[in-house]
Amino acid sequence: MPNEEYIEENKSSISEVSSYQEMGEFWNEHSLTDYWDLTEPVEFEVSLESEEFYYKLDINLADKINLLAQQKGVSSEDLINSWIREKLQSETV
Repeated sequence: MPNEEYIEENKSSISEVSSYQEMGEFWNEHSLTDYWDLTEPVEFEVSLESEEFYYKLDINLADKINLLAQQKGVSSEDLINSWIREKLQSETV
């Protein structure tokens, strides 16, 4: 594949393949339980928080949004995100 990402040479790999595509194919056909003795424990941190951005909003719009969100039983943030998501999906990017 032209844009295929290749695995760095210094990374160890049970599958001994050269690309992430091949690695995916390998693990689609094999079970980790067959290779468990070749694994080693690791520690890492995962951040599940998404980034937040704040935008100024006209006070009259904010009041209307808060009222509508309350009527719908959702948060204002969820309502706004839903509207923006819908609008972006309808746009040609």
